[in-house]
Amino acid sequence: MKNQYIPPRDFDRIMRHVQSDYRPLFILAAETGFRIDDVLKIRQWQASKSVLTLREEKTGKTRSVLLSDRAKEAIKQQLATCGAVGSLRYLFPTRTNRSEQKRRKLHRSTAHRHFAEAVKKAGFSNCGYTVHSLRKIYARNLYQKTGSALAVQRDLNHDNLNTTLLYIADIRL
Repeated sequence: MKNQYIPPRDFDRIMRHVQSDYRPLFILAAETGFRIDDVLKIRQWQASKSVLTLREEKTGKTRSVLLSDRAKEAIKQQLATCGAVGSLRYLFPTRTNRSEQKRRKLHRSTAHRHFAEAVKKAGFSNCGYTVHSLRKIYARNLYQKTGSALAVQRDLNHDNLNTTLLYIADIRL
């Protein structure tokens, strides 16, 4: 029951329980389909473009995503809260005040913890909504737009179509 797709109504309910500092992070993950580790490594200079291109940690493959209006708004909100724009600064920096950590990215465990707390507060305990579920939101939305499981497979850099089908239809072959 891990990593279940989150329907839009449930996602909105969960986002109402996420601390405002972390909303842009989860919205960006859902709007781009990048894994949370990849979203956390985005630098501020990368976020100022209309296409976000990252080398994925898990696969080592490069992936580009055209940013939606909602993703652009999330980035705009985040840039407004994270201070001066710098080429080396992370879009989602650690929240500590120590000067040596100003250029460190937020840790993945912090993101997972905040999302899990919001899921629980929204009343969705034990239903399989995790940070990785945000990738499934993107996959489903892309499938609804294109009608092509192969397009989703290519976009998410999946080697196996069966994996993609789990994301878009929660079915197994």
